[in-house]
Amino acid sequence: MPLPLYLLGASIVAGMAANNANKKTLEVLNTRKLVTSNTQAPAVQVGPNSYIADRQHLHHSKPVKGSVVCCEVFHELEHTGIWLDSDCIIEFSDNGLIKALSAERFLKNRSGKEIYVACNNLGEPLADPNVADKALKMVFTYQEYELLKNNCHSFVASFFGPKKNVVTFGELNKTLLDKYRRDIYWDKVKV
Repeated sequence: MPLPLYLLGASIVAGMAANNANKKTLEVLNTRKLVTSNTQAPAVQVGPNSYIADRQHLHHSKPVKGSVVCCEVFHELEHTGIWLDSDCIIEFSDNGLIKALSAERFLKNRSGKEIYVACNNLGEPLADPNVADKALKMVFTYQEYELLKNNCHSFVASFFGPKKNVVTFGELNKTLLDKYRRDIYWDKVKV
């Protein structure tokens, strides 16, 4: 008789643990949210990959042609570019050159070691292949680079509609929100 009661108790405890794990997963997924239609000045947050201790079993989002990607500079998501293919990102560098480079080079000489991609709530990259085609046509051209007037965020935003005064990561996120009309999440890319 004690054995069935023990098994009943064990299954109740296991059910409660599973329920707590589901709640924790939802909490983590909610921390991914970066930009919503109600947000005036979005705060930078990254996906759940940064909060999960067991990194061996993480799902990493895979960018597709025309995805917007970014990396950290001094612990902020502050350098952006356009993903072209499996190992090619178009960026506007601080010397004014628009260039195509590998993911490894995109991270070189920057404090961050991770690349993030703009995704929807399911972890699917938000992308427009036409954006990648337009960016590719600009490779090896020069523009005047000014940190506070014309930078990598301005370059990326220019592909998503009429030229706006976009110079911060938050302003770029607002531009992406206007384009895709959905919440934007930044998930790690497996490089």
